[in-house]
Amino acid sequence: MTTTITNCDNNKEEQAPNAIPFTHHIFDFDLHPSQPILAAGLINGQVHCYRYGLVSNTLQWSTQISKKSCRGVQFTKEGNRKDKSIQALDVSTGRILYKLAKAHRYPINKLCQLDNQLTATGDDEGIIKIWDMRTCKAVQEYKRHQDYISDMSFCDAKSTLLAAGGDGILSIYDIRQPLTKIKVSQEIDDELLSLTTVKDGQTVIAGSQSGALYIWNNADWSSPPTKWIGHPNSVDALCALDQDTICSGSSDGLLRLITVSPNYKFEGILGDHEDEFPIERIVLTHDRAYMASCGHDLSLRFWNVEFLFESQKKRKRTEEPESVKLSYHTTGNKFDANDTELEGLFENNRQWAKAVQEQDPNFFKTLAEKQEPKILWIGCSDSRVPVNQIVQLGPGEIFIHKNIANVVCHSDLNCLSVLQYAVEVLKVEHIVVCGHSNCGGVAAALGQQQFGLIDNWLRNVKDVYRLNQNEMDKIDNGKERLLKLVEYNAINSAQNIVHSTIVQNAWKRGQKLTVHAWVYNLEKGLLEKLNWAAKDPKSAKSIYVMA
Repeated sequence: MTTTITNCDNNKEEQAPNAIPFTHHIFDFDLHPSQPILAAGLINGQVHCYRYGLVSNTLQWSTQISKKSCRGVQFTKEGNRKDKSIQALDVSTGRILYKLAKAHRYPINKLCQLDNQLTATGDDEGIIKIWDMRTCKAVQEYKRHQDYISDMSFCDAKSTLLAAGGDGILSIYDIRQPLTKIKVSQEIDDELLSLTTVKDGQTVIAGSQSGALYIWNNADWSSPPTKWIGHPNSVDALCALDQDTICSGSSDGLLRLITVSPNYKFEGILGDHEDEFPIERIVLTHDRAYMASCGHDLSLRFWNVEFLFESQKKRKRTEEPESVKLSYHTTGNKFDANDTELEGLFENNRQWAKAVQEQDPNFFKTLAEKQEPKILWIGCSDSRVPVNQIVQLGPGEIFIHKNIANVVCHSDLNCLSVLQYAVEVLKVEHIVVCGHSNCGGVAAALGQQQFGLIDNWLRNVKDVYRLNQNEMDKIDNGKERLLKLVEYNAINSAQNIVHSTIVQNAWKRGQKLTVHAWVYNLEKGLLEKLNWAAKDPKSAKSIYVMA
């Protein structure tokens, strides 16, 4: 990092998601590599999965995987626990996919994903196992530690698994050469508690019980490490923020920013868990906007660290080729009107597909196998409302139907077919009807001008005006009247969904289903909940309730 941070008080708490409270201690947590999702393993053996965000944090699911503690979790889908087993959970549902019972003789402390197939586990007796998750079998086992495995880290640049132990030893395992001897560092008269790497794996940093940082450079394991004394308390957690900067978490509850190049130096306090609660884990979000941490204070907290990377982001945008820049721009005209054959769109598609595959080689293969969206979205066809983008959901996560002015009526077989498929086949749990400000369809319905065939469709919106005319006529401001009709229209469409036999029958079957009415504010880019929602037949007007 080129900018020196001398005061981190600008990192205001309101700029980050709210803290997530728990009733039991968090043993470990991890953040999804591409989505705002976290999984936390608790001391009571539960795993909780949350979707986090500035507006709210939502519990997606929780599951009891053990009567003992869950001592480690990591995406993708892995969790381990004190009963010495390894379990794989489905991220979207929490369903247990498989379990490796008695994977270790001793309680498992740490879990580390090596690549798409290999996972490492370390236990209380210093034993490390490498698992091939395709066959659910251990392909390597070694013991170079005489005490518990406190932390593990995988260096992609060197394909090396690093493990720190309570015995003051660092072990180094090259997964490209599984038959070679496991390397170890010189023993240190200190307990190693945490581990991270910078400089593309050239520098390995370990935190210790004494509060010192131990640094190994250029894989020189035979020489004593450099010792940097600076923490007044033990360093229980480390997280690399970039190639020159790390964050440490200590038993005094403080998150400290440390630059490691050209010299090690404290730059300030990034966060405080207060009351000197020890910090157990620090993770950077996939977009590097926030840092998450947990300690003994029964909460998982978020800290805004985006300001640390502003200069890097600006430099990156300047250096990137135009084809990559496309993903950053959200406004402006990117379509070339002279491209009559639309070849530019195919090139954009190729660049996008390439970027996705580089990040996750199995993404499209997995996506092609099935879709399991939990949300049906019924919205307006307006091009300014890109659904997946405004709610930050990926392909396969939301089922979408659009028409002019997001109308739902009993005679539209197209919309009703979508509704039936979503409810009865996909088993969605939420149906969102979303209108938007400055809607051209609703504005046309407010006027007297003829437009042709579409007038028959807009009759549905005019009926909404008639049903709410007393309230509508009280509004003199034209923009406010338009927005109010947008709101009434979204609620009316949502009510028509509730009045359908499709939804009523789903509720009779005991299916979990909630219908929402929202409005998207084009001027702010924000979604707004209307004061209306339905999750059972009581929400339907009696005349529409079917036996």
